[in-house]
Amino acid sequence: MTYGRIALFCLVLSLSGIALPYPRYQSISRSETVLGTVVRITLPETPGTKEALSGAFDLIQSLEKVFSVHQSDSELSRINRLHGGRLSPAMKDLIKRALSISQLSSGAFDPTCGALVSLYRKAEKTRRAPRESEIIKAKESVGWEKLRVEGDHLSMPAGMKLDLGGIAKGYIVDQVVRMLRVSGFSHGLVDGGGDIFCWGFNPEGYPWQVGIQNPWKASNILAILSLSDRGIATSGDYQRYLMIRGKKYGHIVDPRTGRTVQGFPTSVTVVASDCATADGLATACFVLGREQGMQLLRNLDGVEGMIIDQDGQKVTTPGWAKFLLKSVR
Repeated sequence: MTYGRIALFCLVLSLSGIALPYPRYQSISRSETVLGTVVRITLPETPGTKEALSGAFDLIQSLEKVFSVHQSDSELSRINRLHGGRLSPAMKDLIKRALSISQLSSGAFDPTCGALVSLYRKAEKTRRAPRESEIIKAKESVGWEKLRVEGDHLSMPAGMKLDLGGIAKGYIVDQVVRMLRVSGFSHGLVDGGGDIFCWGFNPEGYPWQVGIQNPWKASNILAILSLSDRGIATSGDYQRYLMIRGKKYGHIVDPRTGRTVQGFPTSVTVVASDCATADGLATACFVLGREQGMQLLRNLDGVEGMIIDQDGQKVTTPGWAKFLLKSVR
């Protein structure tokens, strides 16, 4: 459904002269290229931090082996080849969560859109736009309602292909956070290349500050949010898109029409209690557009968001302001 991700930036703000709500601490950050992006994890410095960081990246690689659509020996690739089969606990959990967002969004988010995503990936490589007949054929295999999860077994129609790219990275971030918290780390941040979860407070003694990139000026920050125990994700097409014979194609596919989302909105940022929810809803709302997307977010408890259209107009949920540390015009 989506194979582009917009940048979010973790910021550490130095506020000298102001009483800190929490104690400062020394931190250790480690970055590695995994999941097709740069993942950065920041934790308090303890005797066991380096070992915990190594374990966190080991977990990321093991989960990538489960959810990757690019690795031929991944669990997801096996499921697509065999039209279902036995599910690992992680795969079963993620599919159920993906289907929940599909239901909430009336199919704007759909994990069964793998054939459509593959079609546009092929178009990107060959520089040839998909034919109408190809879109119609690929769309025939899409339909989240056709998936059946019974116990630990998944069944789906022949020709259907799952693609969990619109939610898997957020889910992996959540699983890493869960492991680190169980290991005793009461503060930290996991940045999965723009899918971020932060908990506790930052090394400066404040809630974590996350900057949202300006859609039209990549070097500028549009807004800064103050977050703790929250996941955040942004979807948009202003950085990555296809140009085929002079025509611009978005990188996010609408599973309901079989075509890429063209031009509107510019970006969607979602804050939720976990990163998988933020990830999936950001994609769904991008497909839905400003009005329907905002209506969806406003109807969900514990979820806040901001949608920006091509004219630079911003619309936010009522609770967005409680996270807003600074807004930059």
